[in-house]
Amino acid sequence: MDILALIFGIILFGVVWHFFIRMRCPDCNSTNITEEGYKEIDRYLARKRVTEKMASGKTRERYINCTMSKRKYFYTCDECKTEWTKIKKVELS
Repeated sequence: MDILALIFGIILFGVVWHFFIRMRCPDCNSTNITEEGYKEIDRYLARKRVTEKMASGKTRERYINCTMSKRKYFYTCDECKTEWTKIKKVELS
């Protein structure tokens, strides 16, 4: 019975991924796309909340500084040759 639940969960995850999360072409709805590259638009310092575990077993939250980058990604559809961009925020390490 546990195996059937696991198989059902994997199939359900695959369906949700394919229909709702996977990136598609805005014109022809194809999943056959190519990332052409990216260009960094902005770089800035941000504060991020992290949870750390202490030696006593307790946890505490604190803020750390991290560098964030705003990038513009360029995509091309292999089916209809449509080009589009998407802006994403990325944490730099």
